Amino acid sequence: MAASYLEASLDRFGSEVLRDNTIEICINPDGQVWGEFQGDHFMRALGSPLSQTEIKDLGNQIASAASTTLSTKKPIVSVSILYRDRPIRAQVIQPPAVEGGFSISLRFFSSLPLEAIKLGFLYGKERSLESLRRERNAALRNVVASGDIGAALQFCVENKLNMIVSGGTSTGKTVAARKILSLIPPEERIITIEEAAELRPEQPNVVTLIADRDTDARSADVLLASTLRMRPDRIVLGEVRGREAMTFLEAINTGHGGSLTTLHAETPQLAVRRLAIAALKTDVPMTYADMIDYIEGSIDVIIQAGRHEGARGITEFFLPGQTTDLNLDTVDGRGNKSPSVAAE
Repeated sequence: MAASYLEASLDRFGSEVLRDNTIEICINPDGQVWGEFQGDHFMRALGSPLSQTEIKDLGNQIASAASTTLSTKKPIVSVSILYRDRPIRAQVIQPPAVEGGFSISLRFFSSLPLEAIKLGFLYGKERSLESLRRERNAALRNVVASGDIGAALQFCVENKLNMIVSGGTSTGKTVAARKILSLIPPEERIITIEEAAELRPEQPNVVTLIADRDTDARSADVLLASTLRMRPDRIVLGEVRGREAMTFLEAINTGHGGSLTTLHAETPQLAVRRLAIAALKTDVPMTYADMIDYIEGSIDVIIQAGRHEGARGITEFFLPGQTTDLNLDTVDGRGNKSPSVAAE
């Protein structure tokens, strides 16, 4: 019976859920339905928003179809269901783990025959992603050296660099993060994770998850893992302090470039070390040196915020692990050189 109710609810989306090329359907807490289809670069808004009652009913039907339940103590359900014989990976998140109402994500497994799937080189020919990264970092150094902070931030966003905004207490990290978020194109889907909703992205396709470090079911670590099933273009972690550090690193290495977090550290070199120590709290079988290397290969740029004589601003753009000497090097605490460009 639950399955028939679920089918009836999904049928309300019309032809979108029946198309062979449907990839993802997401319903945000504001009721807006978003869809992604084969060949799309970004999600597109579908039809009229659903009411809160409709979203809640659908969420409960999904949970019921998988023989589980949602509650404030169990606010996240991730299950596999069938819709007209087509497998769907479904995730439902309810308050207080999400702000504003229920969030539902439906991932449709491809029903296209293999002979209809064509593979090709992404850039028209074989390209080394590491060489692309080096070229991109060299271009960023040139932009920063020009003294145009706005252009440098725009470059980081447009090229989907993985960023940390680092700084001491009251240095303007949140303000810097909000400025960076404002530069993200409106067609991108942003998932934020915060203990208190401060970032407030203004793009139309945004979901804000609310973490609680005292509640296992709503820890930043658990919510980060949940974002991977929400089809994000950008993952934004308000602040990294504990075990979620490792999950954040894993997330940005699974196709979620352009992600962002903030971290308390007086220098970008210390930010790398603090992130390593936090990530190692998960008991992952890596040495400290291995973790440092992993971070340097994962984080593209650390944007250091500072405070001087009452003024707040950006002090430098630091590129972890890069060794190309362009006369912009500073020596880090381990005796290695990593390019850093001071902001005027």
